[in-house]
Amino acid sequence: MAANRSREHMGPLALRPRNGRRGESAEGGTLKMNIVSCLKPNEADILAMLLEAVKHSKTGTVVRVAGGWVRDKLLGLENEDIDIALDNCTGVAFAETVNAYLKSQGRDEGKVAVIEANPEQSKHLETARMKIMGVWVDLVNLRTEVYRSDSRIPETSLGTAEEDALRRDFTLNALFYNVNEGKVEDKTGRGVNDLRDGIIRTPLSPMITFRDDPLRVLRAVRFAARFGFALHEDLRAAARDSEIQAALGTKVSRERVGTELCGMITGKMAQPALALSLLQDLGLAAAVYAPPEHLVPPPADGTVDWERGAAVARAAARLLEFRSSVMEAREEEVTDGAPPPAAEAAAVTVARAEGAAAEAGLAAGASSSCAPSAGGRVSMRGKPGSSDGRKEAPTTLVRELFLCAALLPLAGMKHKAKKGKLVSAAYSVVADSLKLKSKEAKNVEDILGLLKTFRSLADAYVATATSPGTSTARKTEVEGTDREERATFSRLSVGLAVRQAKELWPTCLDLCCAVEMCEPRQQAPPSPSPPPTTTMTTTTTGTIPACPAAHREQTVEATAVTSSVGSGPPPAAGGEEDEPFREGGKERAVIYKYAGLRKAAASMGLERAWDMAPLARGNELMAELQLPKGPEIGKLMAKQASWQLEHPEGTREQCVAFLRATL
Repeated sequence: MAANRSREHMGPLALRPRNGRRGESAEGGTLKMNIVSCLKPNEADILAMLLEAVKHSKTGTVVRVAGGWVRDKLLGLENEDIDIALDNCTGVAFAETVNAYLKSQGRDEGKVAVIEANPEQSKHLETARMKIMGVWVDLVNLRTEVYRSDSRIPETSLGTAEEDALRRDFTLNALFYNVNEGKVEDKTGRGVNDLRDGIIRTPLSPMITFRDDPLRVLRAVRFAARFGFALHEDLRAAARDSEIQAALGTKVSRERVGTELCGMITGKMAQPALALSLLQDLGLAAAVYAPPEHLVPPPADGTVDWERGAAVARAAARLLEFRSSVMEAREEEVTDGAPPPAAEAAAVTVARAEGAAAEAGLAAGASSSCAPSAGGRVSMRGKPGSSDGRKEAPTTLVRELFLCAALLPLAGMKHKAKKGKLVSAAYSVVADSLKLKSKEAKNVEDILGLLKTFRSLADAYVATATSPGTSTARKTEVEGTDREERATFSRLSVGLAVRQAKELWPTCLDLCCAVEMCEPRQQAPPSPSPPPTTTMTTTTTGTIPACPAAHREQTVEATAVTSSVGSGPPPAAGGEEDEPFREGGKERAVIYKYAGLRKAAASMGLERAWDMAPLARGNELMAELQLPKGPEIGKLMAKQASWQLEHPEGTREQCVAFLRATL
């Protein structure tokens, strides 16, 4: 029956895109069915040499390129991974055949590495990796698989091309390029159409495919987000099935779940906001994040509001997309609205929205309540050697921002770990449920813990600019020391916040901005404009940037919404609050509010406030103030840091005199 469904294609196939761009190739228009015309010179030479080796050996082996390489060639995308599937021999045996041919021609033999089967990494069969003409090529035989009910690790055996295609995850990954005959083979009978129409579909019934390997549910989400494709209705139903979701927790290791989630956020052509929204829409969020039980305090209504996290992720994507578009435009507002150089080097940008995410929605139709607005693909602006001179942004910055967005519903929640110790729920998810590095888990915990600090700072920035000279005295904790602190924006308040967050402070601002973008609009702000040039105001705490009057009304109305982090329900995705950059809308004003705060911190020279060297070291203070070693020295060092932030031009003698007066 599989053979009857098989179709072979030679010429160009016209696209019938649904919902706009869905299913188009990277260059638009048609799938590039004539793969020969798409081959790079080295690829053509490699494939030709493999055919010569087959001819020399007289084995009659049919050489096929399988999987992602074929898919991406048809879409006009780059793919350097050449996976060869062989019909009558193992990969190791074929590598020997190739080397025998090379030796007969007086050419250097290729280096061969044997990769043992590693089911936990989805390597179910021994693979030979051979370096041919400077390119590593994977060689493996066609196979069929049989799964046990309690494991995602199959028993494999030699199979036909049809059997190999049907055991693959999705039809668009089950295509072959038959090198011997120079044509694309679609053994499922649906792969080319699904690729053209932009559909993620399983070769077999999705319940069978997902029972065999539940990890494929997450791969479906990753590919749907990556290409902006729709999930087939049957696949969506299977992904929501309680049996499949339970199997995801019992048959798949947490390491593999974490790897797939990272691929959704920072993998090739990743669209993290769309991927995280898909997880929530399919009811997979709880199975993927696997938060600890018995949360303190418990979530409202007893369930974690994962949609809130998905909504903030979409807002974060819009923020980064807007920042990228402003930087690309090189308009006057770039100077005023872009992050300071130190933060910009670490900033994550998102490419201009291509529309695929919004058009694809979260289902075969556009009716899903969670359909995100145009979510751009994550890009790393400024690679080393690029004309703009900026360094490439580490993928960890992207991952941490979107992990924080996804786990925002767990902010402030803890659970009892070993020995009854209360541990952050977000930390446990990242470290234990996703098996990511403990450093990254700590960063996520810290960013979520600092949300209120930076939100209050942003609100104080607006309030101070609106009513300069006014303040409200309140009791705060300043690096371990109680003291009277002004609620107004100051060099001290900015410096302390940056010192507390260290390298995480730009991400803290981005997350705060995304959270505020999701809050219900209470009144329509005026048409936004970029933050104007900051003026300097001299105060008792030093010279600080003040927000000009022209910007005050805009920023005040932008923050007319409640100032408490996370208050109020998230807006319905795809609704008015999810519409990006409405003319006269709130979102751009909120973005400029945080851009202004970021620039103000740069104007104060506080981008790396945590690196500020103390004027007097602890042992020096002990000697000069005749104090014994103990906790009082730590408190004095904290007071000294605050004094230095308030008096950037102050001398060591003045600082020591101040500290002596506090004793």
